[in-house]
Amino acid sequence: MKVELTKDLEAYVESQVRTGGYADAGEVLRDALRHLRDARSWLDNDSPALEALLLQARNGAYTPLTSDDFEAVRRRLRSRSAAEPA
Repeated sequence: MKVELTKDLEAYVESQVRTGGYADAGEVLRDALRHLRDARSWLDNDSPALEALLLQARNGAYTPLTSDDFEAVRRRLRSRSAAEPA
């Protein structure tokens, strides 16, 4: 696979290697792609549920959120954060 980077991204990758953070440019890109995949994985997991909720709301079939709903979201986020590797 061939990847073309802008000059500023290329300079950034080279600086990461030069400062000893990574062994080579490929390692920098692999790490960046892993972070991107992890950051976007919530889309794969939550999008269908979110879509269903939005469709219900659009069609008038919804109930207002309560403090218990928000607390459930907080618990879910905390459990995800605790499960992530440091």
